[in-house]
Amino acid sequence: MIVTREWLNEWIDLSDISSEEICKKLNSSGLEVDSLVKQRVPEGVVVGKVIECEKHPDADKLNVTKVDIGDEVLQIVCGAKNVSYGQFVAVATIGTVLGEGFEIKKAKLRGVESNGMICSSSEIGLIKTNDGIMVLDDSIGLLELGKNLSEYPLLNDDIIEIELTANRGDCLSIFGVARDLSAVLDRELKTKDYLIAEDRRGIGRALELDTKTRVDCILKYLFFEKDILKTNFLTSFRLYMVGEELSCDVKNSIKYVTHESGVILRVYDFDKFNTDENKRATLELKKDDDGVDRVYNDGKVITEIGLNQNPNYCVNENSTNILVEASFILPDVVSKLRFKNKLKTDELYYKSSRGSESDLKFGFELLCDKISSTAIVYSGYDETFNEFEEEIVQVDEGFISSFIGEDIDDTLVISVLQKLGFDVDFRGEFFVIKVPLFRSDVKNKQDIVEEIVRIIGIDNIKAKPLCFSERVVLNTQYEKIKKRRYYKNKAVGCGYFENISYVFGNKSEMQEYGFDVVDSDIANPINIELNTLRTTICLNLLKAASLNAKNGRKEIKLFELGYVFRKDLKDMEKFSFILSGDKSFADIAKNLFSIVGECDLKSDTPEVTLFNPYEYAKVFIDDIEVGFIGRIHLEVEKKYSLKNSYICELDFNLLRSGIIHAKSYSKFQASTKDLSFLVPSDMKYEVIDDILKEIVPENIVSFYPTDTYSSDDLEGNKSITIRFVLQEMDKTLSDEDIKNAMNIVQNGLKEKLGLELR
Repeated sequence: MIVTREWLNEWIDLSDISSEEICKKLNSSGLEVDSLVKQRVPEGVVVGKVIECEKHPDADKLNVTKVDIGDEVLQIVCGAKNVSYGQFVAVATIGTVLGEGFEIKKAKLRGVESNGMICSSSEIGLIKTNDGIMVLDDSIGLLELGKNLSEYPLLNDDIIEIELTANRGDCLSIFGVARDLSAVLDRELKTKDYLIAEDRRGIGRALELDTKTRVDCILKYLFFEKDILKTNFLTSFRLYMVGEELSCDVKNSIKYVTHESGVILRVYDFDKFNTDENKRATLELKKDDDGVDRVYNDGKVITEIGLNQNPNYCVNENSTNILVEASFILPDVVSKLRFKNKLKTDELYYKSSRGSESDLKFGFELLCDKISSTAIVYSGYDETFNEFEEEIVQVDEGFISSFIGEDIDDTLVISVLQKLGFDVDFRGEFFVIKVPLFRSDVKNKQDIVEEIVRIIGIDNIKAKPLCFSERVVLNTQYEKIKKRRYYKNKAVGCGYFENISYVFGNKSEMQEYGFDVVDSDIANPINIELNTLRTTICLNLLKAASLNAKNGRKEIKLFELGYVFRKDLKDMEKFSFILSGDKSFADIAKNLFSIVGECDLKSDTPEVTLFNPYEYAKVFIDDIEVGFIGRIHLEVEKKYSLKNSYICELDFNLLRSGIIHAKSYSKFQASTKDLSFLVPSDMKYEVIDDILKEIVPENIVSFYPTDTYSSDDLEGNKSITIRFVLQEMDKTLSDEDIKNAMNIVQNGLKEKLGLELR
């Protein structure tokens, strides 16, 4: 975005502030200044008027002119094609230095004396405006012959280029930047008295606008008849400074007002519309099936709002009846439509897609003020009414201070926001703020605070030392992380290494072993081997163990804590570990107890064919089933080149968590006693276990089976050996104590289950 100091000064008083200070203020408010270029006309370049202009007698491309500079008339030979009688021009007098030591001296050109130089804009240090000399008019101020051009502020202007971010479309205009400066400098914007000469017949005599459907835009139309519309010097000079190319006079005025106001203006040759017998055109506005708001005339599209206009309706130098369209559409809407439908855009799309000025009447007032002296403007604007819902943001007074880290006076908050165009209502302890349409980037209270901070200036907020106040921050996520860390550390402490694998699996492989599979397949799998979400970690651990075995590892201990998925795609965490090598069921059971603590094992039949049906058990914690433990089937072990391999998989959410309460322990030695009972072949150990829990005395601290023996000699029975661990808290057990405890066990099992010692 390019602005000039003097153009800004028309909207806000900058007379007592240097351009460097303006740039500093813009930078502090978030409008990053890319460059500052100062244009200064050298002393000795004065206003002159061409009072004679004749061809050079000996050179076809030269003209001999007489130029009045007030106190004298100079004869100057000029080679510019556009020099002519009656022009006000810039004259470099004798002795004037035009940069890099180029001094104007008396000279003879093809035998004709020349006493000065009629200059182009670039020759006197200004931006280049054309290929010829600079032709002046009173748009830069009253032209006094012989007056130094260095005394005309509108010529000796400073050009400021601002690098705007995409969300600051509100500053894509002179007025928008001035509005920001008014907040930064705490100065009021200037008001203008618009000169508007309107025809009383009104726009209705020429135009009717028919809206067929609800649309996402606001439109206003202005109609005028052009008499003689001439682009003055200041208009063309400023358009060149901001990088615009000159066109016909109507388009130049439109470009000027668009850059100044920020209102999107498009201009049409009215005579190219189809009209009725009264020369009255009907325009139809509607939203098409692709979501784009379009304006039609006699079935033909004349504009796609915010995107482009039909070039067949453009104006030219000969156009006399002119229709001007002012439009506003939200930048998010027009951007999405453009990319969705791959539509063509014109040069104004850049402004509409980043955010334009929503006060369309403001743009028309500036335009009418500019053209009224040379055009007939029909009073009133034909317009569409679309009630956009302006964003309402409520901000607590305390939130602003706590967010910034400093108390901000309420009146300052209100003043800043109002100068930026926000409507503010203060209700005791909070602000109710209505966000203007041209600030579509402001969505929430954090954005509001950002506006306040950037205007106050981050450097103006007092620095404070960091203050740490320690407090306990506990939540469910923290507890989960703590629990994961605890069980991982327990597994590592038992010699296990962590395995990490994808949450994907092979669908056919899971079905082969009888595992459930999810209801939906992955649309774009990583590869054909990982074509579904896993419902178990067992297969991932099995493959990892196989790779370790093939690499020479004889004992393999791996664990994985990760997610699996149910058939309905709901996820759950599993804690699984595998033990492979010259090991037994008792080894992995011992590891299980060491990792998860006290738990019960109950033999069961596996639901999948991956496991050996004779070495398989469900795991219970506090009578709640939490998972299983079992040996891999012999055929599967061979397939994966593994020796005795056992897997345990647990529901992680059901494992114990929280504070572990320590229990006192005995300092006296424990004693062990094994008893072998004859048990019916069809009786499971769980039955015996349940009875023992009821009858064992307090000095039996634990018990567990150590051996099972079957033989034809036992006549339909089997022998189960149970080891009992006995210990007292306050003494060493005597033989009598042990004997009494064992008698209680024997009598209890005999009474309740009919079991005898072998």
